[in-house]
Amino acid sequence: MSARNRKEGYLLPFLLLVLFLPTQLGKHFWPPFSFLLGFRIDYLSPTLYFTDILALLFGIAALWDGTNRQLILGFLYRHRRVLVLVLLSLFLSSVFSRSPLLGLYGDLKVIEFLLVGLLIARVVKRKRLTPVVSTLMVSAGGESLLAIGQYLHQGSIGGALYLLGERQFTGQTPGIANAVIDGHLVLRPYGTLPHPNVLAGFLLVVLILSVWYLRSASARLSKTLSFLFLLIGSAALFLTLSRTAIMLYLLFWIGLGVAVLLDRKRYLVKQLTAGIGMLLLGTILVSRTLPDVWIRIGGTRMGEIAVLSRVLLLREGAVIFLAHPLFGVGVGETLPALSRLSPLLYPWQVQPIHMIYLVLLTETGLWGGALFAWFMAKTLQHTRQLDWRKSANAYLATAFVCLLLIGLVDHYLVTLQQGQLLFALIWGMLWQPQKG
Repeated sequence: MSARNRKEGYLLPFLLLVLFLPTQLGKHFWPPFSFLLGFRIDYLSPTLYFTDILALLFGIAALWDGTNRQLILGFLYRHRRVLVLVLLSLFLSSVFSRSPLLGLYGDLKVIEFLLVGLLIARVVKRKRLTPVVSTLMVSAGGESLLAIGQYLHQGSIGGALYLLGERQFTGQTPGIANAVIDGHLVLRPYGTLPHPNVLAGFLLVVLILSVWYLRSASARLSKTLSFLFLLIGSAALFLTLSRTAIMLYLLFWIGLGVAVLLDRKRYLVKQLTAGIGMLLLGTILVSRTLPDVWIRIGGTRMGEIAVLSRVLLLREGAVIFLAHPLFGVGVGETLPALSRLSPLLYPWQVQPIHMIYLVLLTETGLWGGALFAWFMAKTLQHTRQLDWRKSANAYLATAFVCLLLIGLVDHYLVTLQQGQLLFALIWGMLWQPQKG
């Protein structure tokens, strides 16, 4: 094997990891700490996912080359103080938790995705962004078609899709995500993901990056396929009825329109024209559903159950944090701590705090919260130093900011495998060197 092939032997497992990112194929284990009041809780179950195996193969292939090993080891050595603080924060939060084994499993997941992000940032070359985005579009395109089918069927499609993560459900399944539109229950599609909001966040990120792909692609076929994905993906995003993701997506197109006014370059005008056309076609495709979207967004009230439950979780999370301010209750220990505050009647009532920043504070305390805040500040500072004339930087930074905003009202970026992978992928690509 040539030196070049050995250096880029990571590409196949990495692209497979990207392709299978939204899937849930895995083996769950049920030790005692994964039960609450006799119920098995998926959030607490140690799980070996297929994507974990792909991440391991990606790491082995990336580090097989000596140059890559030296690159990663050199990076870790230069940042050894931060590394020690991160490991110390995870260790202390686990030691002081009620279930050290659960905390240890949570620590391992944090380390796994930190390493995945680091490998993407240091080993994967920026020139590989095009195949990464095209792979994401293939994955998200399949999810979009499945989501549209689930919405029209008002239930799961079934068959072999179960292996990828589609669960058996209808609108009457207990705990399923429905939306109440004019007094009627409307099933929100899941795809192969754990929740419609996770599907919406995934589609939002890929749709933003696909606009860059549409601009940068030179082949007519690539442009046509990317436009078709924008059409289908936008329709699926609207069908999820995920208010936050839909509003961010509309703001993205408004921002692109402002960019056209400020910088009337030809390619931006083409992008905006294509986007408006795509949104119009998407509107036609989901014309029966579009009123439901606006009713759901415009009908948001502080008194509705979804909002009240999230506010209650935020209050209880604040109580937990104030009781364990320094080191938190341990990674993954938020749900047991919440269950001690509010008795559970059914397993589907178990919900994490819907804000990633408060989840981090409750689980790792001020130590972990300060480290995360420092890293986010460094990342945002890094985006200011990027060459914004290279449009990929603008789209990556936009996707990253969207994830940070979603983190204000949801939890899956730090509590679910698919969200953790998505977060690691975007910040890893954002930190890639500009050259190479």
